[in-house]
Amino acid sequence: MPVRAVPRRLPRFGQTQLEARDSSRGESGTRPRSRTDAPPAAGFTGWIIVNYDLLKKHVDALKAFACPGFVFDEAHYLKNHRAQRSRYSRALLPEEGPPPIVHVLTGTPLTNRPRDLFPLLQLVRHSLGRSFLAFAKRYCDAHQNDYGHWQTGGASNIEELSVQLQGIMLRRRKDEVLNLPPKQRTWIDTDVPESVRDEINRVAEYLLDEDARNVRGNRNIGMISRARRKLAVAKTPQTIEYVQGAIDQGEKVILFSHSTHAIRRMTRAFKDVCVTITGAVPASRRQALVDRFQDRTGTLHCMPETLGHEREHGLERGLNLRPRNLTQSGHGSLLVGCAVDTN
Repeated sequence: MPVRAVPRRLPRFGQTQLEARDSSRGESGTRPRSRTDAPPAAGFTGWIIVNYDLLKKHVDALKAFACPGFVFDEAHYLKNHRAQRSRYSRALLPEEGPPPIVHVLTGTPLTNRPRDLFPLLQLVRHSLGRSFLAFAKRYCDAHQNDYGHWQTGGASNIEELSVQLQGIMLRRRKDEVLNLPPKQRTWIDTDVPESVRDEINRVAEYLLDEDARNVRGNRNIGMISRARRKLAVAKTPQTIEYVQGAIDQGEKVILFSHSTHAIRRMTRAFKDVCVTITGAVPASRRQALVDRFQDRTGTLHCMPETLGHEREHGLERGLNLRPRNLTQSGHGSLLVGCAVDTN
C-alpha cells in the first residue's frame, strides 16, 4: 500500500458533533459534549484518528461511517493480534467496497519480536497479514515445544522481511527529523560494602556454573533478584549526594531505578522536592505528578518506568536487564524535555 500524506487536522471522536452543537447552541441552550464523549455526527465523511480507550464503546457506531481513511496512532499498543483493541481496530475496516486509506503510526520502537508486526500488517491489508501461523513459521522461527504449543518468540529470514516491508513502511530516525542537543553518558563509580561485593561475585559464579540449576533446569532467579536489590540499596548514599549537587544548581533530575526499595529511600531523602511514580501509582494520578515535576524547578523524579519529561539530568542508578530499555529511557526524556523543530 503506498504511503500517502495525512491531512493536518483530523477530527477525533466527537469533534464534528461538538462543532455541530456549538452552531446550534443559541437555539437549544445546551452545552456541547466533550469532543471525546461521542463518535462523529451522522453524515461524517472525514478521517478518523483511533483512540483505543474509546474504541470498544464506539466501534459499532464508527463502522457505520464511510470514512476515506483511518489513522491508528501509537500503534505499538496493537502488537498483540489477539488483544481486544487489535480486534476492534480490525473491525473498523470494511470487508466490502473500496478500501480506506490506513496509516499506522508509532514513535516508539518495536524492540521485541517480528510477531509484533503482524497485527499492523493486518490493518494495512498486506499479504503477510493473512495468516499468523504462516507468518510465524517464515519470520518468527516458529516451532512446537514438547507440549505441542507453538513458540513464536524467535526471528528468522529478517532480511527477506525487511524487503517485504519496503513498499509499505516509512521509517525515520530521530537525527533525520529532529534537531536535538547531544546526549552525554557518564559512568559514576560507587563504593559498595565488601559483603555486597561478595554476594555479587557469588551470583556471577553461579551464573557461570552450567550445573547450577534446579530440578526443572531453571536458574534461581530469587538469588539474582536479592543481589540486585542489595546492590541498589548500597548505591543509594552516593546517588543522593550526586542528585543533591544537581538540584543545588537548579537543575531537574529524573532517576530511573529497577528497585522500589531504593526509590523509597530516595523519596525519604528529598521529601517535598521529590516526585515519585511507580507501578503502584494509579494512571489517574500520574499526569498531575508529571505536571508538578515539570512546573517546578530543582525537583527530582524517581521512577522505575521509561516515561519522558522535561529534564536536564537523567540518572540510571541500576542497569536494566534489557539494554534497549536503558537507551530508550534516555532518548524519551531527552526528546520530550527539549524544544524541537520537526520537518
